[in-house]
Amino acid sequence: MMRNLYQCSIPVSPIYPLCVVKEESTRHALWGCRCLKDVRLEFPFKKYWTGGTGWYMTNTDAAINMEEQKIGFGLVIRDDNGFVMACSSQSASATFSPLVAEAEAILRGLQFVLDTCLLPVVLELDAAVVVKWINKGSNQRSDIGLVLEEISILIRRIGRVVVQFVP
Repeated sequence: MMRNLYQCSIPVSPIYPLCVVKEESTRHALWGCRCLKDVRLEFPFKKYWTGGTGWYMTNTDAAINMEEQKIGFGLVIRDDNGFVMACSSQSASATFSPLVAEAEAILRGLQFVLDTCLLPVVLELDAAVVVKWINKGSNQRSDIGLVLEEISILIRRIGRVVVQFVP
């Protein structure tokens, strides 16, 4: 973040403010920063996906802030060894229902997977009913139906996609 601001000629230092040793980067924060060592020990990285070789695991989620009328979408893509390959977070000014927000998170996840070519993919989310509708080809006649239809189109276009529920 600081480096991007610095490159845009905004008068900030690109050095990570916690340790004041190296430039701010995801790699430095996750693996190198001595100031974050305790956090890394408390929350170690785990191998999440033990599926087939060559498959990627994508976890998506949505969060709703009704007060500010905003929705946040997040996803992380791991390879078959559990290493993070890509991640994304986005926000939108909207007031979707929780189910529509979860379906939109999956749609954005599929679009991101397609853009990054990290395929084939297993998509995981914590909304059981959305997973059920996606896997059974639901014909919902509501706002979620439009999102589900776009998801179905992308799944057919991509090919090897598995959508599953995780609690």
